[in-house]
This record gives sequence, C-alpha cells and structure tokens, in this order.
Amino acid sequence: MKSLYLALFLSLFIFKTSFSQITILSTDLGSVNDTVRYSQAIQTPISAVEATDTNYFWDFSNLTASSQSLKEYVSITSVPLIYKIAFFGNANFASPENDQSTPGFNLTNSYKFIKKTSYKFEIVGFGGELNGTPLPVIFDSPDVLYNFPMNYNNADSSNSSWSASLPNTGYIEEVLNRKDTIDGWGIIKTPYGQFSCLRLKSEVFKEDTIYINSSGIGMRLPQKYTEYSWLAKNMKFPIMKATVTHGFFEQVDIIYMDSAKSFVSVNPTYCPAPPLRVMPNPATDYLKIEINNSSKAKLEIIDLQGKILYSKETYSQEFIYIQTSDWPKGLYFIKLVREEDISIKKVIIQ
Repeated sequence: MKSLYLALFLSLFIFKTSFSQITILSTDLGSVNDTVRYSQAIQTPISAVEATDTNYFWDFSNLTASSQSLKEYVSITSVPLIYKIAFFGNANFASPENDQSTPGFNLTNSYKFIKKTSYKFEIVGFGGELNGTPLPVIFDSPDVLYNFPMNYNNADSSNSSWSASLPNTGYIEEVLNRKDTIDGWGIIKTPYGQFSCLRLKSEVFKEDTIYINSSGIGMRLPQKYTEYSWLAKNMKFPIMKATVTHGFFEQVDIIYMDSAKSFVSVNPTYCPAPPLRVMPNPATDYLKIEINNSSKAKLEIIDLQGKILYSKETYSQEFIYIQTSDWPKGLYFIKLVREEDISIKKVIIQ
C-alpha cells in the first residue's frame, strides 16, 4: 500500500512540475551564432491563437507548413564596415532581414541590430542598402522586444522612433508603440514538440511617414497588429510566433520552430501560402501588398478601363506600400505574373 501511495505521489508531483510556471531570463534568448529554422504555417483560426489562461495547454500539433526559412544572429564583425562603425558599442549582434520595398524606397541586404543585456532585449537600429546606397540608422529610442526577468502578469510598454533621408530621394520616419503583457503560461504543443512556456502578448501601433522628392508625394501608413510569442527555457528563439493584423479583414500569420522539411512532393490537400496578399480591403489611404515569390515576377495594378496605374518587377518576398488616397473610388485589379502562373486580386478603394 505504501508503494502505491508513493507511486501516486510521484506521478502527481511530475504532472504538477511539468505544468509549473517558468521564468524567462536573458540567457534563454539568442546570441551570436544562434540559428533557428521556422516553418510558415497554413492559416489557422485567430480564436485559437488568442486563447490563453494560466496552466493552459495550447495544442497547435496539427499545424501544416507551407514554407521554411532560417533566422540567425551574426557577429557585428561580419557585417559591412559602415555598420560596424555606426553600431560599435551600441549593439551586441545583428539579424539578417528580408528585402523590403515601398514606393520610391527599396531596402536590400539589410540587418537589424540588437542589444541584449541581463534586463532587456531591444532593436537599436538597422542597416541596409536603401536604393543601392548603404545606410545605417540608429534609433532615437530602441524597440524593446523583451524585458527580463519575464514572469506571468508582467506588463511593460515602450516607444521607439527613427528617421532617415537620402539626398534627392526622399525621407522616411517610423514611430512605434508597443504594449507587452505576459498573459498566460502552460504547455505549447506544435509539430516540433511540447514545451513549458510563457505567452507574451505585444500590442503594436506603428506609423510610417514616407516622402518622395521626385513626386512631391507624402504618405502616412498606420498599422495596428498584435504579436503573440510562446517562449521556453533555453530555446533562444520563440517556439511559435503569431501576428494578427487588424483592419477591415483580420488575418493571422504563424511561424513555428521546426525541423527541415521537403516541399517537392505536394499532397493534393496541401494549400501553400498564396503568392499575393492585399490588405486592407476595402482600402482608403494605402494598400499593403505582400508578395511571396522566389523568382522573377511582375506586379501590376489596373483600373476598370484597363489602364495600368502601377508596375514593378520583383524577384523575392516583398512588402509594397502604395498610396491610394488620391485614387477614384471603385474596383481595381492587382495582378502578379510569374513564370508558372498569374494571380489576380480585386480591391475596392473607398
């Protein structure tokens, strides 16, 4: 009988321990040479992402990958000299980033620069080739991603800002407000495994201001989104991250830590990430166009009379912002022509 009670006690102790709260410290997040493979998940209900509680079980074991990418942290010594000089003493390491495009501005070969201490993990600036010219940008105030130690019910906020200009090209400015809450703890299960975790909710409001000298046009691009990150001990990167974009239509993008997969053989029920996404729809002041492509393609925006209002060649994954406040109200077509197919989206300007 004693052995039965002992076995019962041990089983209850193990169960309780596996679901106990954890504390995330600076050492649990990444540093130089840390690398992770993320899978981009096919869309899942927003309600499943938003759900949370104490001692909660998040079951995302049925997520299906549509593509994969690598994220890494590199030494400051490995970045171009101009960035080494600009961020000397300001950053511990850097993170290579995808190319980005907005009207009149193309940012390529870029990095985010990160400073990590025992109490903060923050983005202090970025560097990249803006329209072919190397440009380091040190933030006026950093974007604080994590405050340590991280425990359930912690709440923090931060404001970051930066601005940059190029002679004869234009001007861009960004202001960002982030409100963070550790709003849950428990177990998360994904196709990669099961982990004790904390859940970080970040409510973000970001506003970009862009001015193009050649056209004399300025644009203000507000964005509101919520980031959910599941963090585990000593995993260096979030186990899973979901970003819910708020607008007329809400959508969620999910990436999760994963092992290497092959995407050559495709199941008939498999639904890859669409090559073309447009938001918001309907739109008023601007359009955000997301292109998921790995080869040469051509993007066009066409009105009902067949007139091409915008045309651009693209070679990779891009985010393109287009001002629409001066366009006549009505229906427009956004067309992406690739070697293998053509994608067309309808958008309403109101």
